[in-house]
Amino acid sequence: MFVVHENAGACDLRVLVPVLYYSRCPGDSFRGPFTQFSSAIRCLPVIARAFARVAGRRLADVKGVVKLLKVPSDDGSRVIAALPADLKSALDDGSFPSRLYAWVRRLLVERPGFLYDELWAATFLGLKLAGFGKVRGLFGAALYKGVFTLRNSERWWRAC
Repeated sequence: MFVVHENAGACDLRVLVPVLYYSRCPGDSFRGPFTQFSSAIRCLPVIARAFARVAGRRLADVKGVVKLLKVPSDDGSRVIAALPADLKSALDDGSFPSRLYAWVRRLLVERPGFLYDELWAATFLGLKLAGFGKVRGLFGAALYKGVFTLRNSERWWRAC
């Protein structure tokens, strides 16, 4: 399977290789190379577009990362502080998109902190999952819409 770079119109290995290595859906183990290709096929187009978007953008500073992630203003400085030093210093490195994806998955998606999944959001509000399902529409402004967003794995910013 080839992933087509949005801007180039042809196969771009800078996007293909990290997508095949890091393409996992939330909840999957994040250790080692990807081996469950068929179980994550639905995630590949979203991840590939996000890789292309990140690879096609030159970031002047870490505030560009905050914009890519669409961080609420209340959390901007905290997200910048949480970025690893090697990621902050490699904004123009060719490995930046895959390293950013790995960080987003490990820190933002896999564990609660900045972002909550449905269960954590419900618990935070003192609701059961069914109760949260009834009010989830009220929290549209808090829904994570940054790069590497997967529709079937919604997350909400805690700060909103």
